[in-house]
Amino acid sequence: MAIYAYLRVSSDKQDVHNQRHGILEYANTHALSPIQFIEDTVSGREKWLERGGHRCSRYG
Repeated sequence: MAIYAYLRVSSDKQDVHNQRHGILEYANTHALSPIQFIEDTVSGREKWLERGGHRCSRYG
């Protein structure tokens, strides 16, 4: 089964570290893996298709 987690921050002063940590704690408690993280680190003012700040990473 595929498990996806969407991590989003909207400013340069934020990062996805705390979000990823919380999701990994939950996943470990509930034996969920592997997890595919989708990171979106661009302002919501930008149209999604014009954003360049999203990327994927896999854990587990």
